[in-house]
Amino acid sequence: MVLKLLKRNNINLKGDIVLAAPADEEQGGERRAGYLLQHYKEKIWCPYVINEGGGLKLSQQKKGYVFPVQTAEKGILWAQNKS
Repeated sequence: MVLKLLKRNNINLKGDIVLAAPADEEQGGERRAGYLLQHYKEKIWCPYVINEGGGLKLSQQKKGYVFPVQTAEKGILWAQNKS
């Protein structure tokens, strides 16, 4: 939805937005996200990432650490049929 709103509202960005949605987070990310990084790193590499996980300290080899922050998880949407 965010990508759709950016396009619809003609928002000018300083860079690109990359949407990568590999479905393997419950298995550690190696089969899909790892594959994308191994084979298409130059196309998907980003300085910032929004992800579902949080609370870990991830080493970036000689570049320091990344501390993911989780902003939301599955939630509830209450709807009422008024017809």
